[in-house]
Amino acid sequence: MPSKIVQLHAHETCLAITATEDSIHTVNEFISRINYLDESRAELSIEFSENSINVKESDWALFNDLIIDSAFRRYRTVMNNGNRITVIFPDKLHGGKKTKLNTAYLFYLGDGCFSLLSHEDIKIDKVRRTGSGRQIISNRVLSLLDETLEADPSDLKEVKIHLDHAMFIQEYLMALSHEATIDIELTGLIVKTQMLTKRLESTRRRLKVQPNFEATEKSLLIAKLKSYLEANGQVDIFRKLQIEARKEATNLTAGNQTVKVDVMLKRVESHALHSGFTALFTSNAPPALPMPKCFKCGGSPNLEKSFHPVSKKKRFEVFCKSCDLRAPTSFSHSASGAIVNWIIFSPEPLIQWSDIEVFNQHVVEGKGHSLFLKDLNEYVDLYDVYVNEKIRSVDADKLPRYRAIKTKVEYLKDSRIIGKRVLKIMVNSQK
Repeated sequence: MPSKIVQLHAHETCLAITATEDSIHTVNEFISRINYLDESRAELSIEFSENSINVKESDWALFNDLIIDSAFRRYRTVMNNGNRITVIFPDKLHGGKKTKLNTAYLFYLGDGCFSLLSHEDIKIDKVRRTGSGRQIISNRVLSLLDETLEADPSDLKEVKIHLDHAMFIQEYLMALSHEATIDIELTGLIVKTQMLTKRLESTRRRLKVQPNFEATEKSLLIAKLKSYLEANGQVDIFRKLQIEARKEATNLTAGNQTVKVDVMLKRVESHALHSGFTALFTSNAPPALPMPKCFKCGGSPNLEKSFHPVSKKKRFEVFCKSCDLRAPTSFSHSASGAIVNWIIFSPEPLIQWSDIEVFNQHVVEGKGHSLFLKDLNEYVDLYDVYVNEKIRSVDADKLPRYRAIKTKVEYLKDSRIIGKRVLKIMVNSQK
């Protein structure tokens, strides 16, 4: 069986992919919505069977999982204006059985940069137009890198957003590095991005084990209190408190689910911020989060709901209606998450604290914006633990109610991320 060949070239203003067999017979031609050499991004899958090649466009959801998958071999290239790229796949990639080994992935990173993943060795040939200029690093990517370098995420959701950006930037820069010209600036940025990715991965690991840290801290504190009481002749007091604590712990952990959940709810309801969010949790829908205008052309952003082409799950994306600018990691399972992606992608979004309507029921000025956000993080963590426990334990007819609460807790987490972004802008403007 002859090798399968996939060619990438400009078709008017769009990216065209032509799949051929033995350079003669066209098997499939796919015209992407990608504007050729613009700043958009997209993910394409190339599926092989014995007699055909199917190219289809998906979204960015697979990017971060696949580029770190050791089962794939990774290739990067750049298509300057006038280039034509030919990718030659070996026979064994498209064997008789239909498995995931028969699928390759082509990620378009913007500005003519591509990342190609395959389970087998492939060959890439480029027909280069004479005099094609040196590839320039996009200001969009440089701004995103600066923003990500300055990030100080405090929860796992924030870490994921910034890590997604770091991995995209790294892949984009590595694609540029495959041009013939060796660029010292580009090499330095790649090293910086690799260090950033390692730092964010370390932060993610640290936040994942945070509960273990807190448990260790409590154990050490108890041991020190015991030693202190024993040194002062009050060992009986410690034993009495220990017995009481064991009784209460038994009630909370020995199958008494109702007591356990009731205690969680009381902690939520007694939090200082709870009354200020009553309107949120009793409303049918949370207030809209601010969406700043496009930093590239000044156009109005658009929040679009769609469905994943494979899983059919609901997803949201914010993009510019005028120039179609999109964040590298724009899709989200929630509208608020898509807005967060758009705001973090914008170098200096023109939004103010008062634009975050859900915060307007709280007096923030006296205690300070930073302390308010810290309290909010504690509050949503408490609520998150409670509602997750309820979702695991309630009857099926009550699940929609608690899933709706879970959605609003996630909305508050996204609001807090936006609040941190606004606070940073406020601090910088005062310097």
